[in-house]
Amino acid sequence: SKVTSLEWDLHNGRQSQKTVSALQSKITTVKDIITEAYSDSEDQETLRAIAEALDIELTRSVDFTCTIEVSGTMEIDLLSDWGNDLEDEVTDNLYVDSNSGRIEIVDTEICHVRES
Repeated sequence: SKVTSLEWDLHNGRQSQKTVSALQSKITTVKDIITEAYSDSEDQETLRAIAEALDIELTRSVDFTCTIEVSGTMEIDLLSDWGNDLEDEVTDNLYVDSNSGRIEIVDTEICHVRES
């Protein structure tokens, strides 16, 4: 009796897992449809309501390029062998990071290092 009950529970669990996977796949398809149509839709309110009902976050990825100018002060030991290469020193020690998880830094390039 216990074995039969365990087998039945296992069967039901597998069926539930298949159902969840199928529904998640459908929700992903709906998300793709809503995301594609949202910006051009005349009925964004309905699309937003559908997204909220299915717990879908409406987001899109935006590729960007920006220019950041940085100025600062750096102490250099004149007796060390830093090689008088300011650009190498700045390139080796300066980096770009994001304070939020929404921005992914893909590439950085340091240009025009000059002493002022």
